[in-house]
Amino acid sequence: MNRSGHRSGERGLARRTRVSLTAAVVVIAATQAGCASSLKIRDLLENPARYNGQTVQVHGVVTKGGPIMSGAYELSDNTGTIMVILSERGAPRDGTSLKVQGTFRSGFDYDNSRISVILKDR
Repeated sequence: MNRSGHRSGERGLARRTRVSLTAAVVVIAATQAGCASSLKIRDLLENPARYNGQTVQVHGVVTKGGPIMSGAYELSDNTGTIMVILSERGAPRDGTSLKVQGTFRSGFDYDNSRISVILKDR
């Protein structure tokens, strides 16, 4: 026993446990901070200035894709529809459910129109 009435091994074990728990909390927080939460497509379309140029993530179903639109596709959720522009060819097929992360651009020139899009790198 030491002067404080504890066995020195117990005190070391308690300190190592606190350090391990603190490290685990930091790792979990860092992991969660790196994960973008999905937005509703409506949020992007109704607040384009807020998200313009930002990395965003949305989840939806491909409504126009596949061979007809090889470098782009439309993604819909229950709140709206947005065009996803790919850096390469190979759009997913209609009906595919997926999560997309990319750069949101409002006022993007596409097919003689100015629209809001998500630019997605492969």
